Amino acid sequence: MNFATKLKVWGGAILSAIEKKEAEHIALLRSNQEIAMLKLVELIKEEQIKEAQANIESLEKTRSNALGNTQ
Repeated sequence: MNFATKLKVWGGAILSAIEKKEAEHIALLRSNQEIAMLKLVELIKEEQIKEAQANIESLEKTRSNALGNTQ
């Protein structure tokens, strides 16, 4: 299920809870949504770390080649 679909489902659930004025249900939905968002942020950060590591490796190779060519 993609992010937009999850958000739409969550929006429908929160709207239903608001209409029923179920504070406990709203709090639970919010908590579940926060956990889901934090997991998505974690995945994004992990991908950013992988990308940064790849960039470092590429820059180190470029530097090594440049230093090798000047000697």
